[in-house]
Amino acid sequence: MRTITCVCFGLVSLLICGGVAPAQRTPRVDYSRFSHLTEQHRATCSACHTFPSKNWKTVRKSDDAFPDVTEYPEHNACLNCHRQQFFARERPVPTICLNCHVKATPNDTTRLPFPSLGNAFLTTVKARDFVSDFVVMFPQDKHSDTECKECIDRFWLKKDTFRTRPLTHAECFTCHNQESELAPLPPNCDSCHKRAK
Repeated sequence: MRTITCVCFGLVSLLICGGVAPAQRTPRVDYSRFSHLTEQHRATCSACHTFPSKNWKTVRKSDDAFPDVTEYPEHNACLNCHRQQFFARERPVPTICLNCHVKATPNDTTRLPFPSLGNAFLTTVKARDFVSDFVVMFPQDKHSDTECKECIDRFWLKKDTFRTRPLTHAECFTCHNQESELAPLPPNCDSCHKRAK
């Protein structure tokens, strides 16, 4: 009994005093939270996103519809690197599904609204703690020839509150679109979206 106690005490002393370092554990990745800041996710936008998304005509109705990225990437864009997470034996579905889908059930495939949709996204629970991985560049000096009223009407929020840059693609694509050919055009995502540091 005394020998066992001494051996146990000796091992505890070594660990506490730094004689033997405990095994380092790799931090567990939270696959329910996607980040463009992850080294592996720093590919070109078109590596995962399709412009325009298949559903661009249906998420905005009639005259409000315009070609845009209005949807999270298709499964195959994620499967290239995340096959193991997609086929994890987690119930009711793999955790990675929570990045795009409203409910984690195989019976409901409804996706969350994409951030580019403005109010449709901003009124969701996901938007509450959403922090974009991008800083949106809006060069005000290049817009100085635009009538003040055009921007004031679009950026005015409420009394004495004025945004200094557009909030959604709809505000930019009013002028920057395929018909006007006014650069930057919508498919050139990285003209406006710069990764946050």
